Amino acid sequence: MRRMPILIACAATLAAACGVGVGISRPGNSGELATNAPAAIASPASEEVVSTPASSEDTTAPLGRNANPGEIAATNQPAPSAKAPAPRTPAPVAPTPTASAPTASAPLPDVIRRLALQAQAEPAQPYKPQSVAIRDEIAPGSDFDRFRNQLRGAVRDRDADFLRQVADEQINLSFGRGLTLEKRLAEPNAALWKELERAIGGDCAPDGNAPNADYWACPASFVVDAYHPDIDPYMTVYVDGTDVAVRQLPSTDSPVLTRISNSILQSATLPWNESLSEAEDAQLSAWYQASETSEGWKFVSLPDGRKGFVSSRYAYGSLGYRAIFQRQDAGAWVMTAFIAGD
Repeated sequence: MRRMPILIACAATLAAACGVGVGISRPGNSGELATNAPAAIASPASEEVVSTPASSEDTTAPLGRNANPGEIAATNQPAPSAKAPAPRTPAPVAPTPTASAPTASAPLPDVIRRLALQAQAEPAQPYKPQSVAIRDEIAPGSDFDRFRNQLRGAVRDRDADFLRQVADEQINLSFGRGLTLEKRLAEPNAALWKELERAIGGDCAPDGNAPNADYWACPASFVVDAYHPDIDPYMTVYVDGTDVAVRQLPSTDSPVLTRISNSILQSATLPWNESLSEAEDAQLSAWYQASETSEGWKFVSLPDGRKGFVSSRYAYGSLGYRAIFQRQDAGAWVMTAFIAGD
């Protein structure tokens, strides 16, 4: 195993860069993260991204990036397919309006503010900027594309019956904890739904550990580092977006330090010590858990040594939550794993 504990993987956020292009290939191994993402985290809103990535191959913004109105400029959302493992017609996804002023953030816990400022007082070691090319490798209109659209609609609608139907009977949800789908569905704060929404809402790529194209991994950032041994997957954050805001604090009310596009950044960690109260420790843990949903933030160091926060709607680590899908012999798609870590 070349990946490290989950807390470190979650600790990242993101900020700036440009450099050598990076492609997509096969993933490594997996693990798990804590689940209950809190509501009391300052959530990202509108203008975190000025525009979305666009190329001749992929000009459609993923569902997950459209969760909050105004988050991204001018995006098109694919309509859910009529074909599904079970009769189900998801409601159409409304197009996202152009970027506007940010909405008010939830109050930022004092302990997060204090630890963030403390961490930023010590600049990180500068490093060479690198760019990353994360693309959705699923062909539009393909069988898996139709399935993914249905699953996105089911997750948006919190359709537990649909999720039970497409989950493999032996789905891998943890390492050694005996975690079941029913236990995850019963979690407070809709933890499973928020994590799954983020994982399948972006780009997907072939699972390189699999024998053929009947295996997919979502998000695609899970497989980015496979052909790049110089990238440490434990301390790397991939920013998938154009002109993504890097803020001083994890709040949309905080000043923007800079904006970055499609970059490979290094993660940063909030300091911890035994002087934290039980309540503060719980808030810190909750903050890290929320970073694996679109409502959280990733803490990163920039190539110039500065540190800042990026909306986790656009920031991914290769150790975060990912969903693995496999085509059954009968042709139906099933989710065989939803897991995080190493």
